[in-house]
Amino acid sequence: MASRWIEIFVLGLLVTTAVGRRDDGDSWGTGWCILGSLVAGAGAIVAAPVVLAGAGFTGAGIAASSLGATLMSTAATTGTGMAAVSALQAAGAAGIGLAGKAVIGGAAASYAYSKSGCRKPDCKEGN
Repeated sequence: MASRWIEIFVLGLLVTTAVGRRDDGDSWGTGWCILGSLVAGAGAIVAAPVVLAGAGFTGAGIAASSLGATLMSTAATTGTGMAAVSALQAAGAAGIGLAGKAVIGGAAASYAYSKSGCRKPDCKEGN
């Protein structure tokens, strides 16, 4: 149970440092933006194993006639993408570790924040 709280803490730390703050002093709006980003990141962490299993990367290996089997066949035939297929297979078989969850959650949270419209509309690149 302690590892679950550590995961939540690391995810929250990652998200709050990645998304930054608004400069207009609207801390309530910033709080909602960060909360929405955390929810998106947590949802991605929960959904990742389900998506992997749905794609055919299961604990018993790659399922026949699945997207994973197609990816494996293509990677073996062309010689490219084998590392990605291997990483997905390992994640499907052994589960996603803490670092992987942090990356998935942080990426989803950052993407959600960038698409949420919570940034100031008059911000220009480099300011």
